[in-house]
Amino acid sequence: MVIAAALPMEVAGILKPGRFAEARIGNVNYLIGGVHGVDAAIFVSGMGGARAYETAKAACAGLPARAYISLGLSAALDAGLAPGDVVVGESVAFAGPGGDAPQDIIGSSPALLVAAHRALYAAGVRFGPLLASDTVAVTSVEKVRLAGASGCVALDMESYGAARAAKDAGVPFIAIRAVSDGLGEDLPVNFNVYTKSGRMDWPRFALHVISHPWIIPGLMRLGRGSRLASANLAYAVQRLMRTFS
Repeated sequence: MVIAAALPMEVAGILKPGRFAEARIGNVNYLIGGVHGVDAAIFVSGMGGARAYETAKAACAGLPARAYISLGLSAALDAGLAPGDVVVGESVAFAGPGGDAPQDIIGSSPALLVAAHRALYAAGVRFGPLLASDTVAVTSVEKVRLAGASGCVALDMESYGAARAAKDAGVPFIAIRAVSDGLGEDLPVNFNVYTKSGRMDWPRFALHVISHPWIIPGLMRLGRGSRLASANLAYAVQRLMRTFS
């Protein structure tokens, strides 16, 4: 079983100290161990669809992957979703230029969807289509536009790239996302400005925060939403993994 996310915080809740060992495929590092008795390889790709694609391609080629589970935080594209809510992607698509209709929709594995429904539906987890974009949606206006154009319920940056690589390799795929910011929320800062090659430029970002202290309450609100989302994401994955043990 392969589990992958963009950031360490998105998989931190399923990692138990001492139970995972470091490993490497080519130039890609990962952790190998067990989640609820199921052998799992845990990858952290970095941000963006290109990094997610390359990580998934390496994992699917180098490991006997039973399934590929893409995890991460997302923005809500549905007013009924709030920070902390978990969404299972029935499909993933790539956002067209300028928020046009989504391109190249890839369906999740029917068998994995059945397992997810059995494990998570009673826990209040939402099922629906996901949308992936090359950039972070910063404003509520942007999220509303993407929601209207796509009909999707949540937005992230990595699910489509991972789905495409898994599809190319013939590996069953599913994406699970947890909401960090709601449809009506503007982010306190344009994170796209501080992202380079899939990673945050933390020193530059810190300087921006120091020189714009009025954004700190918004960052704290986003931080609370992200922590809740990460915790609920881990809970959902653990419940799903029990179905495979």
